[in-house]
Amino acid sequence: MPICVKLDAYSRFRPVYRDGECFYRSFIFSYLDQVLDREETHEEHRLLDTIKRVSTQHTNLGWTSSGFRRSYKAFKKLIKRVMGWKRQGSYRKEKLLKFFSTCDRTEDSEKNTLELIFP
Repeated sequence: MPICVKLDAYSRFRPVYRDGECFYRSFIFSYLDQVLDREETHEEHRLLDTIKRVSTQHTNLGWTSSGFRRSYKAFKKLIKRVMGWKRQGSYRKEKLLKFFSTCDRTEDSEKNTLELIFP
């Protein structure tokens, strides 16, 4: 049964390629879109502190998967980019959109490891 959505009820619509990871990319895009609306960087620092703690726990447990380390580095780099976009002021949401638009079609490890962050 098809689902009908009245698109004019939304301020923006972003089509997403169905590839098995689209929910996770859509979730983090929407989340970071809201983070960019905030002037302060408390949420970004909270996220960086959290992933640092998780990384330390991961290491302490003897888990040495390269996938986790790669995801950790990619997420950390993305959050730092978001913080940089906020410092630049204008066009920050456009930069987020551009980042995620190319994410759907590239093999760039920083972008593709987003799927590993929220398995």
